[in-house]
Amino acid sequence: MRKSVCEIASLALILTVSGALTCSAADDVKPDKKKSQAAVQRGQKADQSGKREEAIAAYSEAIRFDGSNIDALRLRAKDYHAAGDLVKAQADFDKAAELAPGNGEIYLARGLFFADTKQPARAIPDLTLAINLKLERTEVYNARGKAYSDSNQFDKAIDDFTQAIKLRLDSWEPYLGRGIARSELQRYRDAIAEFRLGDRRPDGPVSECAACLPAYLARAFDLSDQPDSAIAMYERYLATPRAPFTFVPTLHQLDPTYLAGAHKRLGELYETKGDRQKAISHYLAFVELWKDADPVLAPKVTAVRQRLAHLRSLDER
Repeated sequence: MRKSVCEIASLALILTVSGALTCSAADDVKPDKKKSQAAVQRGQKADQSGKREEAIAAYSEAIRFDGSNIDALRLRAKDYHAAGDLVKAQADFDKAAELAPGNGEIYLARGLFFADTKQPARAIPDLTLAINLKLERTEVYNARGKAYSDSNQFDKAIDDFTQAIKLRLDSWEPYLGRGIARSELQRYRDAIAEFRLGDRRPDGPVSECAACLPAYLARAFDLSDQPDSAIAMYERYLATPRAPFTFVPTLHQLDPTYLAGAHKRLGELYETKGDRQKAISHYLAFVELWKDADPVLAPKVTAVRQRLAHLRSLDER
């Protein structure tokens, strides 16, 4: 049966009014900040207990209760970062920065994220904003100093590490950073002085990266033609116990760069000194570590194998 024009118009009016009422009701739903903050606290407790997935779920609940909860966004972003979900982490950091453009903690957190994911060109502006928003803290200058170093802006890095030292005299990290920057500028003796100062700080490197300073000291001594001191520091680096992974610069991050090279260099230094047995020992350790190296690195392994064969032939005479 066909409906009259009036009936159709009436039906349309009813649907329109009904839709308007529904939209109005939805628009009237207000964020529940109390429930949102309670969920954040649950997330923080879960994080403290090492329950990352539970923490992410709690922060997500907090955001459902209040989409403008920047603490929930920031903390969930950190957990996404720790879980390796970098896309979601950045999305949360970006949303938090959009909602609170005057919050220095957000720029610090996102800057640290960019620095850790090897994006120094994006880290530097965020960390600069954090400083401009009065976050005058050692960790901010340390982070920006590292980002400058990663961008080969070593003079700026030195300035930031110097400011970090002024803000906290007892921390070893800025001395390490400043020493690395001076090494890259080939100021090796200045770098050695920095590393030694860091080694004497009250907090010391032992609780976080006990081998970082001796590793860098070894390289600086080596490049400044002090072989005996270089040997002592390389040996100290190698002798350091390997601790469980943490998010500070640990041996787990240092070893891929330094471990095999330290054995190779010690082999060379001991060979120069005439200590064939120690040279052989370190050359063998290097070959073992690099036995499955990429083809582009194979010539280095071959060269060390040749040195081993030569040294063994001397022992057979």
